Amino acid sequence: MENLVASDRFQRFYNCSFYDYESVPRMARKNMLVGIILLMLYAVFEILYLPCLAVFARRENIRESCYKLMLFMGILSMINIHSSGLIIGVYAIRLYCAESLTAVILALNRCIEMWDNRIVRILFDGHRMYCWMASVLLYGFVLGTFTIPPLPNGMLVGWFWNPHIAYVDDKEGVVIYF
Repeated sequence: MENLVASDRFQRFYNCSFYDYESVPRMARKNMLVGIILLMLYAVFEILYLPCLAVFARRENIRESCYKLMLFMGILSMINIHSSGLIIGVYAIRLYCAESLTAVILALNRCIEMWDNRIVRILFDGHRMYCWMASVLLYGFVLGTFTIPPLPNGMLVGWFWNPHIAYVDDKEGVVIYF
C-alpha cells in the first residue's frame, strides 16, 4: 500500500501519461456479462455459507478446535468472496492468503490430532486457538500492507501487478516504461 501513497513511486509505476488510455474504447473496458455472473455467484455462495457456519458455531461443535478453525476459515472465506465477488479490491489477496494459512493450520491440527491427542491439546485447546487465529490475521495484515498490491482490471477480469497490462506489452513480467 505504501507504493500507492508515496507519490514518487506512484508516478513511476502507475503513471499512464505515456500512452493514450482512450485507445481502448470505454465499452471494451467493461465486461458486463462476467460482472453479472460474479455478482450472482457471490450471492449464491454467501447464502450457502450461512448454514455451514451455523453448524460450526453450535455449542457442541465449537468446543472442538477443528470446528473453531473451520468457523474462522468460513468467516474469512465469506469476507473473501465479498471482496472478490462484489468489491474486487486489494483486500481479497490478503484474505485469500489468510484463508490459505488457516487451511494449513487446520490440516496441521487434524494430523496432530490423529498422531497424539496430548500434543493437540497443548497447541490448540482453549485460548491457544485464538493465538493461532490472531497470527493468521497478523499475517494477512502484514502481507496486504507491506507488499505491492495487484490492481483490478475490468477488461481482463482479474487482478494484475501491472496496471497497464491491457495497454502496454508485458515482456516476461517486466513492464518497459517509456
